[in-house]
Amino acid sequence: MANSVLTNGEIEVSEDVNLGITVDLDRAGMVVPVIARASGMRVAQLAQACSALQRRAKQGAVSPSDLVGGTFTITDYSDSAVRSSTAIVNQPEVAGLTIGGIHPEVGVGHDGLGLRVVHTAVLSLAFDHRAIDGSTGGSLLSEIKRYLETWDWRQELA
Repeated sequence: MANSVLTNGEIEVSEDVNLGITVDLDRAGMVVPVIARASGMRVAQLAQACSALQRRAKQGAVSPSDLVGGTFTITDYSDSAVRSSTAIVNQPEVAGLTIGGIHPEVGVGHDGLGLRVVHTAVLSLAFDHRAIDGSTGGSLLSEIKRYLETWDWRQELA
């Protein structure tokens, strides 16, 4: 349900994830270009597409067609001092994820014994209650957290 748009009171669930990526235009506003069919990409391909869109947006080289058709948006503060934030939903989408800045913290070791430094980020999910209730939103956020913590990223990025 989070990969949907709400138009004229009707929820349209999309089979493809058309991922909006917020781009700060250095205090001149923000744009949200869209990576079409992002669900079919591997992480490395997605990272390349994000970098390319961000570069084009900052150069003023995105077209109006680059800014429409999103079904879910990510706002990323991971390289900043912003600890947490909740972005507004980029309508007509019904949900969006905000990733706060990545910060070191003291945590428990993998074996449950001792302390170690872990890097954490706060995730925040904004959603339109006409399409998603709190239970569904919480379940999605838990699933995203589980995925990020348990996925074999070495294999994905190899």
